[in-house]
Amino acid sequence: MIYLLCSNITQRHRYTFNLVFNRWLNAEYQIITSADDYEPGKGALIVYNNTHRQSGIFIPSSGILDETAIRNLIPEYGTYLSKPILFPAVENHSTLPYDIFSAIFYMVSRYEEYMPYTPDKHGRFEVSMSYAGIRGVQHVPVVDYWLMQLREVIEQFYPGEIAKQEPYTFLPTYDIDQFWCYRHKGFLRNSAGFMRDLFKGKTREAGIRLRVIFSSEKDPFDSYEYQDSLHQKYALKPIYFIHPGTYGTFDKNIPLHKHAVVKMVQALAKKYTIGLHPSYCSAENPDLLQQEIKAFSDLTGTPVSCCRQHFLRIHIPDTYRNYLACGITHDYSLGWASDNGFRAGTGRSFPFYDLKKEQETALILHPLTMMDGAFKNYKKQSAKEAMQEAESMINALKETGSSCISLWHNESLGSSKRWAGWKEVYEFILEKAR
Repeated sequence: MIYLLCSNITQRHRYTFNLVFNRWLNAEYQIITSADDYEPGKGALIVYNNTHRQSGIFIPSSGILDETAIRNLIPEYGTYLSKPILFPAVENHSTLPYDIFSAIFYMVSRYEEYMPYTPDKHGRFEVSMSYAGIRGVQHVPVVDYWLMQLREVIEQFYPGEIAKQEPYTFLPTYDIDQFWCYRHKGFLRNSAGFMRDLFKGKTREAGIRLRVIFSSEKDPFDSYEYQDSLHQKYALKPIYFIHPGTYGTFDKNIPLHKHAVVKMVQALAKKYTIGLHPSYCSAENPDLLQQEIKAFSDLTGTPVSCCRQHFLRIHIPDTYRNYLACGITHDYSLGWASDNGFRAGTGRSFPFYDLKKEQETALILHPLTMMDGAFKNYKKQSAKEAMQEAESMINALKETGSSCISLWHNESLGSSKRWAGWKEVYEFILEKAR
């Protein structure tokens, strides 16, 4: 049993302690407000306030968890055991030289995303705006390292009171923005695309389009058999997020009611977990989101429980409130489009905390670690550079017993010329991450 001695108890305390001890450390805990409620020898004592005691683990509080308002908060920065830390302690007697609970809460609540910021052209909070990005530590799972440090301190002071570190896990996921590049898109779309290719001098693409439509050449985006072979080889159980076919400037998939799409969705659902990839405009249109969820549920015959927003267009807390209102219980959108790494400082899953309402919710957030588009399209990395970056993050997650979630697209694993060589990158990641 872990006893947490605090002078105050707020919703922030309850959320953070439940997250750290129950969900992540798999430890029973009890919050106490008086030292008289702790009996020496009956469990571990963590003193979390500004009053040092001779016994117990002392972690000085910065006061963030005592507050019930959102302010323009920029944490102090430091390092401990060569790892970045937030809210470093002034108190010399502290067992850990920083307020680990406020640091964790700041990162996982996405506190900084409630403060004013200038979004990118797609309305997103991007890595250049984040505290981690500004400090250059976006590729470091800081929360997971802090958790490991806390575990080691508890084990040092109270041997046997904390469970062993749980093993690292890996989950591959796919976004199906478009099932096919040319096939099943109909006469009008293919005719317009063919003329556009010719006008732009893309004669190679125009030729491929004709061969795919009128002969047996495989569609460039059709990589599903290849994906199946990888799943069998590495014993993987991926999640597929399928775009609902809402058409627009940034939405190009085929409508869900088309026979070929129905057949494909049903085939994927028989073998894997599938979720919805809500359209670009659904991010700010709750009614459209509800319509897409209903259409997808009608197609699959089961309620939709998990989503990843198209273009990773989430705005906290609005998008997550919309998800909750629609019955969504799992989100896989928490990452950056322009970089890989750890938007919430961790690879571990956790419940969304609505900072404006000061309450824990039923929506579980599953952070995204790496994405094909971030490597190639945004960072312009070579295959070798992508492999090195991916391996470094995977090693950190393995060290801390955290989780790695990858995002790949059927397009990048197909025969499209612009993705040549990236199958090898993906197979390298699977080999290292499994």
